[in-house]
Amino acid sequence: MKIREEKGKISTIFSIVLIIIAVVTIYYVWHIYRINDFGDFVKAEYSIGMSRFTRDNNVKYSNKYSYKIESQEFNDALIYRNIDVEENTLYRVSVMVKYENVENEKDDSEGGVNIGIMDTTEKSNSLIGNGDWQNLVFQFDSKNRKNVDIAFRLGAYDDNSKGTVWFSDFKLDKGKKDENNNWNFICLIMKNLEVDIVKNGNKTKTNLNLKPSEIALIENNMKRFQTSMKEMSRRTNDSNI
Repeated sequence: MKIREEKGKISTIFSIVLIIIAVVTIYYVWHIYRINDFGDFVKAEYSIGMSRFTRDNNVKYSNKYSYKIESQEFNDALIYRNIDVEENTLYRVSVMVKYENVENEKDDSEGGVNIGIMDTTEKSNSLIGNGDWQNLVFQFDSKNRKNVDIAFRLGAYDDNSKGTVWFSDFKLDKGKKDENNNWNFICLIMKNLEVDIVKNGNKTKTNLNLKPSEIALIENNMKRFQTSMKEMSRRTNDSNI
């Protein structure tokens, strides 16, 4: 009887140990998956293997794993995602960023932490040095494009950088068409004006007077300008954020 009881206890302990091992293994596999899961983002770098891409659960802005790029040597490293856009429309891309020890290879470099469009020089302002979580914004015109690759970068087009950056909370806003064609202008006509004219060190007071014909010409040009503004305001591809 005692032998059966001891075998039963050993079997129970063994089962518990197996369950613990299974739970630890599942958690470990899930963690490895999470720190390497970049979803719809594609990882890219100029010098392959020089930068490290991971998802970070320790340094993050919200409750989501942040996207971390770490370059210990100068490189152009980025993650990008292809998005569909409407032609001739303004878009605004924003992301929360935190960065440490970011520096550029060249003094006149456009590199650093930035947002831009792949294979172009279109980009946001670049951040270098150290900075806590802040909002980085990139605004662009889609022009005749139907899709673009939006890159979140440590580096730049034809420029290299090094350091560490975390990206989090990505956001894309589409511009709204501006149907308002009201323009506010003012034109002041001074018929008589007294001014000081300095010539060869000598100051002379001079009276300037507009003739009726000159005033009429200005008024006529302002009317033409008003008509031109109305024509320009009829463009259907004007947008604002």
